[in-house]
Amino acid sequence: MEALEWEGCTPPLLRPRLQPMAPLAGEAPWLHLSAQPELVWDLGMCADTSRVAALREAMARAHKGPLAPAAQQQLVAALVSEAQLVFQCGLTPGRLPALVEHNPGVAVEALLRLLTAPQAGQEYLAALAGMEMSLHSMEVVNRLTTVAQLPLDFVHLYVSNCVASCEAARDKYVQNRLVRLLCVFLQSLIRNKIVTARDLFLEVHLGQFCLAFAHIREAADLYRLLAASQGLGEDG
Repeated sequence: MEALEWEGCTPPLLRPRLQPMAPLAGEAPWLHLSAQPELVWDLGMCADTSRVAALREAMARAHKGPLAPAAQQQLVAALVSEAQLVFQCGLTPGRLPALVEHNPGVAVEALLRLLTAPQAGQEYLAALAGMEMSLHSMEVVNRLTTVAQLPLDFVHLYVSNCVASCEAARDKYVQNRLVRLLCVFLQSLIRNKIVTARDLFLEVHLGQFCLAFAHIREAADLYRLLAASQGLGEDG
């Protein structure tokens, strides 16, 4: 080829002219776009990953034991500053009971933000209702009821599980303490109009529970409150 070009005798390159093909009916929309595609930005693409990592580390410590007051405030401040961070902090329904026991204040702030997602909120509430009865779990539920609208089904389930825990306790001292805590907690719910005495009397059958522990002053007080709502006498 180089020899032919040098002599000035470059042969013509013959090839047929391509004829455009008519588009098929199904291809026309691809050739003539009627609307420009909308750009969708990934807002998490440039997120501060170091901040999320620090939050996960702090939450991991909160599961294992009580945090110092300053560390608790810092963790709560991080959750309050950006609600979506709670979904990236490493908290799961299975870890919630440990967080409630060790750091109830952090658990309340985390749950308030988790409840904004209905499906996730139900899973965490189920974990809270199913955990072992304790002063901290009642503290968390009581604080939640004052700042959020909790489903009545959850409240009834939690109270029912607490009643079962009291009845199953073998140690009399522990049992009496649990009964006192529960009765004071329920009176608080009734006075704050979170639930009605009538609902608890009918749904959770608290009348029998109070009569079984009538020798405990708090249980007797609760029974009188329940009986008044039903129009019953104290021996009813």
